[in-house]
Amino acid sequence: MQNRYSGDIGDYLKIGLLKAISPAKRLAVCWWLHPDEKHNDDGRHISYLNKPDYWRPVSPELFDGLVDLVKTGNRSVGRLEDLIGSSCYFHRAEVPTAKNRFQDRDIWFAHLMNDVATMDVLFVDPDNGIDLRDDAGKRKSAKRVTLSEISSLASGKRTLIVYHHQTRAKGGHHLEISNISYRLRELKLGRVSAIRAKPFSPRVFFVIGPDDEVHNRLKEFAGEYPKIYEHHEGEPRLVVKPTDKWHAQILTLYPEMFPGPLGISLAGRALEEGKWSCAPIQIRDFATDKHRTVDDTPAGGGAGMVLRADILSAAVEHAVANDPTVPILAMTPRGKPITQARIRELAAGPGVTVLCGRFEGFDERLFDAHPEIELVSMGDIILSGGEIGALMLLDACIRLLPGVMGASSSGDEESFEQGLLEYPHYTRPNDWEGRMIPEVLRSGDHAKIAAWRKQQAEEITRLRRPDLWGRYKDARVQPASDVRQKNKD
Repeated sequence: MQNRYSGDIGDYLKIGLLKAISPAKRLAVCWWLHPDEKHNDDGRHISYLNKPDYWRPVSPELFDGLVDLVKTGNRSVGRLEDLIGSSCYFHRAEVPTAKNRFQDRDIWFAHLMNDVATMDVLFVDPDNGIDLRDDAGKRKSAKRVTLSEISSLASGKRTLIVYHHQTRAKGGHHLEISNISYRLRELKLGRVSAIRAKPFSPRVFFVIGPDDEVHNRLKEFAGEYPKIYEHHEGEPRLVVKPTDKWHAQILTLYPEMFPGPLGISLAGRALEEGKWSCAPIQIRDFATDKHRTVDDTPAGGGAGMVLRADILSAAVEHAVANDPTVPILAMTPRGKPITQARIRELAAGPGVTVLCGRFEGFDERLFDAHPEIELVSMGDIILSGGEIGALMLLDACIRLLPGVMGASSSGDEESFEQGLLEYPHYTRPNDWEGRMIPEVLRSGDHAKIAAWRKQQAEEITRLRRPDLWGRYKDARVQPASDVRQKNKD
């Protein structure tokens, strides 16, 4: 926190949240105060004060007080304290920022711990939020609180509320909340929930500790103003660990669907081991209006809604900036059917970015502006959205990554790998309800078994997939044509 921020939208959002807590709770506020800086114009978000019809209902008395604070020009945390109430304890000492801050930080923190020893709820307001870097304890950034400090502040029965300013981390804001929640749960301090304030720069308030009354009240408060706040809780998705292995970015309106089923079994184990990484990106994070609108009515009329080109383009450009080396695939029934050959190409590369469609689909101008986007489908079916297709595509790729399947040859004879459907399989018992395993498979003659399997694969493909059978026959005669052409040359 800095004095110059006082009165901006961030203060209205956080103080409104704090006022929702029962007055019976002994509340303390640590401003984590940083000296005012002059290198940027942070704290400028006060235009909300010009829209009382929209903002004032959250907390009328607070809104009116902030209007007065900004008008007078005396913007300081002291003025904010008057609006929060005299029953609250405030820790206003500035965080050490000088070269000797390492020793001074320990002294400063010890005073803070002593001052809030009897408090039930402590709100911590660092400028940038939670420091998850491996060397956070050595850095002692004046604008961040470390996990070690959070662990100390939330000790005992105290419930902690920590402000975090969201970043442009890979995966988008929702995944960032999930990953931080995961790290906070590892501290074993009790229940962890989060309230995300959506307007302007996204802000999150992590609630950590055993007091269900505080968690539930803030969840209820967020539910009363769904256009402004959203509540997050539950088991977080797997943390995305930095990896130089195969990387998947998914542009979606439903990031909570990922990794989904890819978080279990072979793909889930590979994810935990760092053989691949999963980064869902919320398309709504690139909307420009307060409602986070991503779609509009079809030009020329018609049913449904169409995803806007400008919003999608911003999301695509963000994904490209994250990882410019990977292909971008858009899931749409208007796309080219994906093939096993293309899956192998994708699995052999550095990763993939997948754009998931919804509603009536994409504004076609997106593909005019980004001709590098490859339109693909999972077959002649219609799904409610591209996410299910994306999960199918990713699963098909992940299972081919080195070390995911038990044996490197496990998938070599599966359907489509040789241009055919796979031959039938059998296992014990030999006799099941009078149906026997074919004798050739019990013969032990590997040459006969291989020949039988090839014959079965060809016959099944001819009967069930004449399209595949035609391509397979054409491919079988191609080498002879090539030889004749070379001899002619």
